[in-house]
Amino acid sequence: MLKIKRKLIKIYIRMYQLLHPIEKQVTFDSFNGMQYSDNPRAISEKLHELDPNYKIVWLMREFDSKNVEVPQYVRIVNYNGRNMLQEISKSKAYVTNCELTSEFAKRKGQIFIQTWHGDICFKKMLLEVDRSLPVFDNKYTDYCLSGSEYGKRRYKTVFEYNGSILNVGSPRNDILFKNDAAEILRVKEKLGIDGNAMVLLFAPTFRDSNKEGLNIGFDIEKILKLLKKKTDKTWICLVRAHVGSTILKSPNCIDVTSYPDMARILLITDYLISDYSSCATDFLIKDKPVILYQYDIEKYEKKDRKLDFDSKEAGFIVADTEKELYRIVEHTSLDAFKESNQRVRDYFQMNETGKASEIVAKIIINGRPK
Repeated sequence: MLKIKRKLIKIYIRMYQLLHPIEKQVTFDSFNGMQYSDNPRAISEKLHELDPNYKIVWLMREFDSKNVEVPQYVRIVNYNGRNMLQEISKSKAYVTNCELTSEFAKRKGQIFIQTWHGDICFKKMLLEVDRSLPVFDNKYTDYCLSGSEYGKRRYKTVFEYNGSILNVGSPRNDILFKNDAAEILRVKEKLGIDGNAMVLLFAPTFRDSNKEGLNIGFDIEKILKLLKKKTDKTWICLVRAHVGSTILKSPNCIDVTSYPDMARILLITDYLISDYSSCATDFLIKDKPVILYQYDIEKYEKKDRKLDFDSKEAGFIVADTEKELYRIVEHTSLDAFKESNQRVRDYFQMNETGKASEIVAKIIINGRPK
């Protein structure tokens, strides 16, 4: 029945294509229509900057204009099978950050770009875990984006992808290179944070085995006091859960899970605590302190996901216990963190350029490079 359904969908789309030629349009989605964010957002905004005549469509499941800042030039379309296929079908390019799980009646001259949302992914993912999953990137995708030699290699195992890879960086990270003071103040103001406050961010990844909400697992107030004592500055704590997961509320922090763009959260962050999330490697661009709090690593690998590398071998500063976390915060120097950051960059052979969104937007405008 599934094969018959797919054939009927393809027939419908082919008929639709007879009446709708390819337009000067690009269709985007992020986290399967959950957000206006991440690599697709950076490419979308750069494309409009370089050529405002492009129609820009975003596929979104739920759109709340009060909480999601979307430029006026963006047309929002409800994310569902029919809408998605129609919009993609008449677009010059389609840009996403999640695996392609649908069959497409792709047209000659169209460009499909897979940006993924975790270039240096700690966890075993997709076809590394289950080779029967419906992942069609190797069939339809023209370019995958990476920001490291490690990321390039993972496309072959996570997606079983053998096509072209642009190793120019993750477009979402371009904003971290700019480190624009006005944008930092704008984001802080939107979140109700004093412009002079220093920001600690706790950003763990999801747990397959925990749907009720993740406990923070350490005393935030104690961490903030240690940082204040060490720097003689005022600190506040933000917590952000991974897409589709939650963190149990804490009275000593601001929950920014619903803020649509992680790149801008990292932009305002001065100190990061994570666990198995690729945001830890994105944050290396700022060359500020990163700690991986991996107190539950044995349980995590047993009940959630196997990890693809050893974080300590990769050069990260890792806390195995709560006590160790406090010790690292109190006694580790900024120079030691910078040395750790460089070891990690070298280990993964990172290649973030700060120009990834521009490079991709120009490929969309000019076509495939000869």
